[in-house]
Amino acid sequence: MKPAGSGQRERKLHDAAYWAAFEFERARVLRRRTSWCLIGMLALLAVSGWGTYLEYEEAASGKGPPIDMVIASALDDIVLWCMLVATLVYVRIGAPQRQRLVRTITIATIAIATAATYFEIRRSLQWQTDWLGEPVFGKDPRVWACRYALFTHTLIIWMSIFIVPMRLGESVRIWAWCTLAYVALAGLAAEASGLTIAAYGSLAALTPLPAMLFSHWRYQRFDAQFRHDDLAGRFGELSAELEQARRLHEGILPKRLRHGPVQLRYVYEPMREIGGDFLFVPEPDEDTPANAAAPVYVVLIDVSGHGVPAALAVNRLHGELTRLFGVRGRAGGRGPSAREIIRDLNDYVWLTLARQGVFATGLCFRIESNPKGGAGSGGSVRVEWCNAGHPPAFLRSRTGEVHRLGATSTMLGVVEGEQFECESRHIDLVAGETIVAYTDGLHETRDQAGQLLGLEIIEAIVKQGAARMDEALVQAASRHRWGRATDDTLVVEIGLTDERPAQRPDAAHARASAG
Repeated sequence: MKPAGSGQRERKLHDAAYWAAFEFERARVLRRRTSWCLIGMLALLAVSGWGTYLEYEEAASGKGPPIDMVIASALDDIVLWCMLVATLVYVRIGAPQRQRLVRTITIATIAIATAATYFEIRRSLQWQTDWLGEPVFGKDPRVWACRYALFTHTLIIWMSIFIVPMRLGESVRIWAWCTLAYVALAGLAAEASGLTIAAYGSLAALTPLPAMLFSHWRYQRFDAQFRHDDLAGRFGELSAELEQARRLHEGILPKRLRHGPVQLRYVYEPMREIGGDFLFVPEPDEDTPANAAAPVYVVLIDVSGHGVPAALAVNRLHGELTRLFGVRGRAGGRGPSAREIIRDLNDYVWLTLARQGVFATGLCFRIESNPKGGAGSGGSVRVEWCNAGHPPAFLRSRTGEVHRLGATSTMLGVVEGEQFECESRHIDLVAGETIVAYTDGLHETRDQAGQLLGLEIIEAIVKQGAARMDEALVQAASRHRWGRATDDTLVVEIGLTDERPAQRPDAAHARASAG
């Protein structure tokens, strides 16, 4: 059976693992139900054998049916018993797969129905009785034989098809061959007239139809239930894997929110459990003195795509950034510039990810003490920034003015390293001023009418100067959004405080939730 729905059909036809599991489970269920069906038929056969024994007792006393009819009944019981036991042994011990099992059921049902019909015709021709075994006179023996054979024919097909769920094609084979066998036996063994054969042949063709439809309905239910269980199992496994991946993904997000006078806050909301937005803040060397003026780096990356593929690319970029800062840190000096970091990232994306159609935007800040003065009260820091196709960041001054820090180069991976033109720019950041950076999931949030949140609204919120602008922007996007989130959202707030940092840096309190 091919389940309804072309999408499901195509997906299942190309999912070899699904079909293998489906066929294995269906074979297991069919073997169990076939076994119970065979055991039930053996139980009925035991009752029939007891009746044959009673008939023999009556025939021996001269009061019952003729001995030829008793012999026909005994042969019927023996033949059917051998067929049923052989089939049951094969099903239980051989444990055939689905196709062989269906073939076995088909052959066994046709053989049993044919044998039972033949012996029933012989019995009925030799002794005409009603359902209670009382003699009936004035009836054509051939008609009576066809009637009894029809009952046997219908009972066997119903037991086989009704108990074991089958596709229509599978049950049609049983129905067609059994019907042909019944018509042939009615004509050859019973020697019935053409009208009788036509009448009872039609009944033989119609009576199994309800069982066939019920069997097909049960098969569809089994198919739907298996598909549900399969999807539920896969969903559970995938959820567990994604939960583990989410923990690993959050583990690469920065844990420090204070680096000297520089204070960092961020909110990360992936569209799914994990996503392609990424914030990297390298930890200073453990050997660096606490009072050393080491530069602070903040790198934002937004990988094209969503979900697991984007997260895999993020993981590779995290490893590359860790390597870059480790190598350049061991080289000594003042550390790499923001421009050098962006150029190195472009080389990496161009050589590795771009071949798979994965690109990224990047924004790098390098923050160091301003040569003109310290970063204490009234002091400032020097911020070098380089924007590779990333949405513009916003700088909010103490007076409430907002300035955009736009792109200074193309996105990462689009242009080969030698052709990648990248420049960096510098600004001075004083205490009380804030830089707000974000990924495109923020300003591309759409409302019910399809309107974007837009840069103007983001700029207006930044201009208002909330205590936590990162949270204020995410809340504004949530209020503007209609339906589920369609992209990851990362908002970063970089500020300069005149407070002295504590001996131990604060732990991150990023909020990550499915959009």
